[in-house]
Amino acid sequence: MDEQISNNINADVLADKIKQGLATKEERGIALKTINTQLAIDLVSSLDDIKGYVSKLKNVRDKVRDKMVEKLDFALECDELSLDDLFKYSNSIIANEMRITEMYRQVIQGNRMLFDEDSLSEEDRTLLRVLRSFATEDDKKEFFDIVNRYYEKRNSDNEHIEEANVVE
Repeated sequence: MDEQISNNINADVLADKIKQGLATKEERGIALKTINTQLAIDLVSSLDDIKGYVSKLKNVRDKVRDKMVEKLDFALECDELSLDDLFKYSNSIIANEMRITEMYRQVIQGNRMLFDEDSLSEEDRTLLRVLRSFATEDDKKEFFDIVNRYYEKRNSDNEHIEEANVVE
């Protein structure tokens, strides 16, 4: 209990130092890592509840989908649907598939904060910040094209230097 109180005091002192701008880079890093860790713990602890809820929703979704397919099959067999209706159903089904696929992509790519970035150097983190700052894919492509041209020129210059050394 005393250890928890002293940790709370240390956390309060650290929070004050950060507010006043007096915290060192290491102290700020510890605070941010603590916040990320606590958020990850909270997220993981709630995943089981979410999993149960999603499982129930999947069961309901499957029943609704099966019922819809059954009724759609019956309507198709009886030739009760117009071409416009068929087109609307087809577009709706495709749009739903695309939304689900996009949702999965966002969930998968959104988990970056759960992974520890301690293995990254300061230069790597700077590069990540630069890449995240680009608003469009075209901006990123232009950046990579510039970097690629730089390295091609640099490699070309190095080859000329090596050739000159061989000649000497």
